[in-house]
Amino acid sequence: MKRIYFFMFLLFIMGGVFSVNAQDLIILRDGNIIEARVLEISPTEIRYRRFDHLDGPIIVIMAANVLSIRYENGRTEIINSVTQPATRTSNTASPPTPDLLSKNPRLNTIGVTLGYQGVSAFGLSAIGTVSPSNYTFFDFNLGLGFNSFAFNGRVNFNVFVPFNTGGWYAGIGIGGGYNELFGGVFAGNITTGFLLFNWLNIAYTLQIGTFDNIINHNIAIGYSYRFKQTGNVTESVTQSHNNVPTRIQPVIEIAENFTVERIAGNVQRSHEGTWVNVNIGDIINKDTLIRTSNNSFMVLTDGYTSFTIPGNVFHRLEHIIINNLR
Repeated sequence: MKRIYFFMFLLFIMGGVFSVNAQDLIILRDGNIIEARVLEISPTEIRYRRFDHLDGPIIVIMAANVLSIRYENGRTEIINSVTQPATRTSNTASPPTPDLLSKNPRLNTIGVTLGYQGVSAFGLSAIGTVSPSNYTFFDFNLGLGFNSFAFNGRVNFNVFVPFNTGGWYAGIGIGGGYNELFGGVFAGNITTGFLLFNWLNIAYTLQIGTFDNIINHNIAIGYSYRFKQTGNVTESVTQSHNNVPTRIQPVIEIAENFTVERIAGNVQRSHEGTWVNVNIGDIINKDTLIRTSNNSFMVLTDGYTSFTIPGNVFHRLEHIIINNLR
């Protein structure tokens, strides 16, 4: 009888060893361990499936929260040094509210402004911006004066500095036009302004003209629609060697449903054609339309990873999460 018990105990120990070695172990910097099948690794993200649900959704976790990965073949890969401070969500402190402009500040916009255009002209301007690179953009402006007939155009090169709810810009350029009081004018421009909440443009341009040293002060406020650049979210194939995934470009796939962990302020979702308030514990589908008011936020979880949805957004939940991950 003792031999039978010993044999059963030995099988139990061997089975435990084999079960541990059969999956990848993601060791988090807070000490937790996730049993998983790792699919892809990038410098910023790790994609995996839960080992107890290999047919389930692909889960994305930020690499900054991972200490190391032990693969099923026994190899261990260090992702972050233990000396680096762990990133942890506080239950008391308000989470950051990143703005889409600060996450990806390329500015390709089109819009209109209304304001004082100088040389006795109050009028309307059509504006557009194109970004050659992050944190810089060209703006193109065509204006029409009302009370004193005038038309003008200008091109400026601007440097953009993002902050929490938008950004400040400043630059220089050239312009010219016609005014019925002074005729044709060619001018140099010094411009500055603010882009707020991804749509509001407040601009000031100082124009120094060539005709009798004319100085124009152009002040305008208006709406700008921003073409948000989030990159292509496409499926890709992972190549592996010795069961260790190859580092490739990150691909974000979002789980189907999320649970509301925390909420502050006014957060609503679309439900059967109407807007209803979101509450803690609600289950939200990734295709649900979400809108959050200013100074509000919501924290969601898919069971493994938490996502903070900031204020001043209106989009499908999947798009909001992808924009904030990038």
